[in-house]
Amino acid sequence: MGGYALSRTPEEITVAEIIASLEGPIALTACVEGSGNHCDVESLCPMRGSWEKINSAIRKALEGLTLAELAAPAVFPPLGAVAGSREAAPAEALS
Repeated sequence: MGGYALSRTPEEITVAEIIASLEGPIALTACVEGSGNHCDVESLCPMRGSWEKINSAIRKALEGLTLAELAAPAVFPPLGAVAGSREAAPAEALS
């Protein structure tokens, strides 16, 4: 039938691992270390160091998020609670 099976629990699998296994290295640019892609002007690019900081921050954020956390249902306050809090606020606070 096809598809994927988990070899570990969702709590042990990070979003970074999923993206890397399906898409390759996590990067906004081709010049990131380990991507296998090379830019023709990489050696002249003044932004290379800055992009690596951004790529690193995104990678770190995705490494800190598990599949279990991503799949957890979102919890939102009831609509009445949000609307009720606005109605209870003083009029000058809303203008």
